[in-house]
Amino acid sequence: MEKQDYSEAFNNMKLNANYKFPERVFIKIENSKDILTAAFEYFIKKLDLNKTFTWLPEYDQVAEWLNDNNGSGLFLYGANGRGKTLLSQIILPAIFLKHFRKVIHICDAQEMNRTLDNLLSKKILSVDDIGTEDIINDFGEKRWAFPELIDRSEKRGNLLIITTNLNAQSIEAKYGIRTIERIKKTCTRIKFDGKSLR
Repeated sequence: MEKQDYSEAFNNMKLNANYKFPERVFIKIENSKDILTAAFEYFIKKLDLNKTFTWLPEYDQVAEWLNDNNGSGLFLYGANGRGKTLLSQIILPAIFLKHFRKVIHICDAQEMNRTLDNLLSKKILSVDDIGTEDIINDFGEKRWAFPELIDRSEKRGNLLIITTNLNAQSIEAKYGIRTIERIKKTCTRIKFDGKSLR
């Protein structure tokens, strides 16, 4: 069978049909475990959190993701008090800015509802504590913010960093199987399990 070349069709789709192909955000960082450790230590001290840094098993998986994300986002879920918020809202944004010169736009789930249309335009976004937001009622139009963000990530290649205290069953009950499947497709999932560090 003769090898087919779709280059011309691809270029015409981009130019003439204004088709938006997903453009994933790829990150690769050497010594990711050392960099992640240094960032934690710096911010725990800088923010005067009155804690000593403890490396958790979950952080190994975050370091692997930083080493090569293969174009996927990050979905951190599970137990309270294990550093998900600090990681997603401070540590990773600092690493992205320092090592990739990329800005992670950060918000919490409640803010997500108020600024959804703006957030949908962000290429890299971190949302903390999904599952705590309500349905948006915008002049009679009801919208689920988080499923819209996941849908946009799949279609446009946006990189999402998401945290939640919900388990898989609760996520499915709240958002449905379609959203669960999109999370699996677009994000590396890391379960945080164990005692709270608070």
